[in-house]
Amino acid sequence: MANELFPPPEKGKKQEGTDYSEKITHLNTRIKLLEERNGTLHKKNQITDDRFREVSKDAVREIRDLSEDLLAIKSTLHEMQAELALLRSEMKFLARQPELKEIETYINLWQPQNFVTRQELEEVKK
Repeated sequence: MANELFPPPEKGKKQEGTDYSEKITHLNTRIKLLEERNGTLHKKNQITDDRFREVSKDAVREIRDLSEDLLAIKSTLHEMQAELALLRSEMKFLARQPELKEIETYINLWQPQNFVTRQELEEVKK
């Protein structure tokens, strides 16, 4: 690379000091341009890093919220399972349809709507 920047003088021509000063000026310009680009890239990188941190914090917060929601859902599910178990145990004591049919048969046979009430008996006694 040094040969590209400072090629050997050609035979028969004299190298003047201005050629070297022009090359040094050109190199200084290129260095300044590269430093500016490096600075710009550094700023962009910093912005990207800051944005990444913000997104990371948001993601962690969202995961924490989802975990809390999941725990609440699990708790509710356990409560519902307990209630369902209680309902199952209480339903064992309910009358089944054949039993209800039997009761209906007795009610129709006895016809309780024709029974006399105590108040009616008291009126008849008087």
